[in-house]
Amino acid sequence: MEKLLERHHPLLVWIVESFEVPDQNTFQEYYSEAVDGFLHALFKFDEGKGVKFATYATIWARSRIGSLAERNKEFGRFFDEGLPPRSARVYPDNALHLDVRSAFESLKERDKMIVWKYAVLGYTYEEIAKEYGVSKQRIEQVYKRCLRRMREKLSS
Repeated sequence: MEKLLERHHPLLVWIVESFEVPDQNTFQEYYSEAVDGFLHALFKFDEGKGVKFATYATIWARSRIGSLAERNKEFGRFFDEGLPPRSARVYPDNALHLDVRSAFESLKERDKMIVWKYAVLGYTYEEIAKEYGVSKQRIEQVYKRCLRRMREKLSS
């Protein structure tokens, strides 16, 4: 998968640059969304549909970046204002600091992929279950266990 990402890196950069990118932080965030879209396309691609993979991946990458840009507008979050990343923000009471990334990284590799595919890429339990050769109920159990572990890590 790494080689595939390397090979399509210029395409992903081109897609990101087709959006208005005011600074390096925005570029990195948009590029990350483009990679998410690319990975989603990689898992969903069907050669039998007669569409080139690069075309299919471009659609998903642009969609992910467009969604991020829209969310940023809706919430009034502009990168040029120097706001810290969400995981580093201190909430209004100044006592609560959540590091979601750290909690996510503490999960086992397989669990991270399950959470990522369900929560970020929008896969269903059934789609993930087919990929891992288990029941959709098992994937749901693993997902809920991961959320519980992340909550525990965040509250400690």
